[in-house]
Amino acid sequence: MDSTIWQAAISGDIATLKKNKDKLASQATPTNNTVLHLACQFGNLACAREILSMHPSLLGCLNARHETALHLAARAGNDRCVKALVDFSCAPVDRDIEGRGAAAEGGRDMLRMVNEDQDTPLHEAVRYNHPSTVRTLVQLDPEFMHPANAAGETPVYLAAERGDNYLLSSIVNSCKSVAYGGPDGRTALHGAIISNSKGCTATLLESNPALIKEKDANGQTPLHYAACNGYTRRVSQLLYKDRSSAYVADKDDKNTPLHMAASRGHLEVVKTIMSSCPDSGEMVNVRGQNVLHIAVEHEKKKMIEFIVRSCQVINNLLVQKDVDGNTPLHVLAASDCLVPELIHHQMADKQALNNDRLTPLDMVTYNGKSAVAAKQIAEVLKEAGATLSLQRLTGEDIDEVRAPEGQMRAPEVVQMRAPEIVQIRAPDDEKSAIARLKKVADTHLIVAALIATVTFTAGFTLPGGYNQSEGLKQGMAILTREAAFRAFIISDSLGLAFSTMAIFIYFIAAHYEGKQALIKFYMLAASCIKFAVLAMMVAFLTGTYAVLAHASALAISTCVIGSTICAFLAYSLASEN
Repeated sequence: MDSTIWQAAISGDIATLKKNKDKLASQATPTNNTVLHLACQFGNLACAREILSMHPSLLGCLNARHETALHLAARAGNDRCVKALVDFSCAPVDRDIEGRGAAAEGGRDMLRMVNEDQDTPLHEAVRYNHPSTVRTLVQLDPEFMHPANAAGETPVYLAAERGDNYLLSSIVNSCKSVAYGGPDGRTALHGAIISNSKGCTATLLESNPALIKEKDANGQTPLHYAACNGYTRRVSQLLYKDRSSAYVADKDDKNTPLHMAASRGHLEVVKTIMSSCPDSGEMVNVRGQNVLHIAVEHEKKKMIEFIVRSCQVINNLLVQKDVDGNTPLHVLAASDCLVPELIHHQMADKQALNNDRLTPLDMVTYNGKSAVAAKQIAEVLKEAGATLSLQRLTGEDIDEVRAPEGQMRAPEVVQMRAPEIVQIRAPDDEKSAIARLKKVADTHLIVAALIATVTFTAGFTLPGGYNQSEGLKQGMAILTREAAFRAFIISDSLGLAFSTMAIFIYFIAAHYEGKQALIKFYMLAASCIKFAVLAMMVAFLTGTYAVLAHASALAISTCVIGSTICAFLAYSLASEN
């Protein structure tokens, strides 16, 4: 496009456009925008009217994205240009001469034209939050439904997902026929819940109450979305309108909104749903799990305690078994979550057998997190009267303890003989591996202690000695102002810090028995020791250099020799990372 014409179009210079009248129809930018596109994009109403009077055919011209000037005007929020374009397209045919039929057949056709993304001008106005333009567009064509674009978004969905109730109300209240669809089977009500908008939710429930039970591609209703995200007020809002939505399960996993809230630990949502629909907790998913199974599986302790204490159907929940035959007590025993209230509940069957003929006491497993938790759970179970299954009491081998689906299977099983004390039994190979790990750790611990001792001592026997003369500097290090000395102090401190940290990690690891847990601790401690050795070497080099600064040849030789070790250590650490 000619730069003079381009500048005139965006600045509203009508005089220049008139001078170049014969050129206007053929002028276009690299993206195929005409002068009318530019004038409408920049809100030059008078300029746009003048261009239309000179070249009416430009009204229907499309740019590279198949957009009319109306799309650009709507996107920019220039509602006066929007109205002018529509009014011009609605004018009687005999008013114009050049190809009005080729441009657009009336205002409604122009309002309904879509770009390459199947967006109408209303999509653009909503997406870029132009309330007055939205109001203008829907008033100009209230009969049009405004269907979804290529992404599956209707203007109503866009407004709801953005939480803009003003835009949403403008469309819903003005259009006689409204499309509520969104991507992946969602509706505008799903979008309103995503944005956690009270106003949008209320507007949609008022205009189309049936949306509350509409499901997305995964079979999830708006209540699923609210429960999953922990939006307690939206949950209350939806349940007030229709309590039955709490009983709708999704497509694949058959999870209800209550299941989803429980799995994510949204306690207030669970309270809200169970207060409105007490029996909804008895519904099970595809794995046969009720809400208590879910809460226990995800180790949501506060939620478990609430359900046990307050749920009106707790007796039913405690005896329900999942597809593996596990009651909530079985699942609790296989976890690291100790909830005495559940274990001691009178309806919690301590002798119940699952499909593998295991009782809850058989299910107590040690999964590498904490041996203490396994022992505590087993002790509380025994206090509550739990016993081992017959096969465990007779010493039969069990190839595998079936952990609830979705949880880690643990090869280690708590071996018990009533009334003996609980002991953790690991497979022989694992026991030998743990023994080797601890033997290596003992050596590392000695190294860490030596480094800590050396660096601690070096901190008080500083190179260069102390100032012995009387005065303010008495007792101060002589080489304090030397850069090499300062580097010595810092590196020596780092060596002491890393070695002390390694020692502390070994102390913590002493409380754990699982192989994987020990490996993690020992690897971390080993890295700390390597850093400590590196820092100690740097301290040696900088300290030596500080006192040999005047004998440069000797100082440099010492640094070169020591640097090879530092380089090796640095390479080792880099390779490890």
